[in-house]
Amino acid sequence: MFKFRELEKKEIEEKQDDVYSPSYVPKKYSKMSKEYGTPKPGTLTEMRAKKASKHIAREMAQICEVIEEYGKIDSTTGKIYITFGDLFNIYQYISDKVVGILLRARKHHMVDFDGEMLYQRRDEEKIITLQITHEQIMTALDGLR
Repeated sequence: MFKFRELEKKEIEEKQDDVYSPSYVPKKYSKMSKEYGTPKPGTLTEMRAKKASKHIAREMAQICEVIEEYGKIDSTTGKIYITFGDLFNIYQYISDKVVGILLRARKHHMVDFDGEMLYQRRDEEKIITLQITHEQIMTALDGLR
């Protein structure tokens, strides 16, 4: 008898989270809440989000590798740099999301460049500077495999 009551209670709780249930009650989250804007733990959406995040991190590490391989060393700072035009021509064969990956890499302090956005043809001569070392790139790639 006790087991059936627990099953019934669990079923009622699950229906409150089901948007198609008549007893659905939408939850209100504060924007400062840890759960705000994130998928429910254990769901397929959460698994897909983690997989996508890993894929983006891999692409950021790859673009840093390309900059390291094809870039030039600045004699004053010792940092590796490449022009956006050169990087675009090299990296477009790897991925068509060059600008998006560069923006994400800048957000994670892996690269740096002037301006908010980079546009093909207009920003061909803009300099993109690699902000991390070879070891940091390798560590990032090893952590994703």
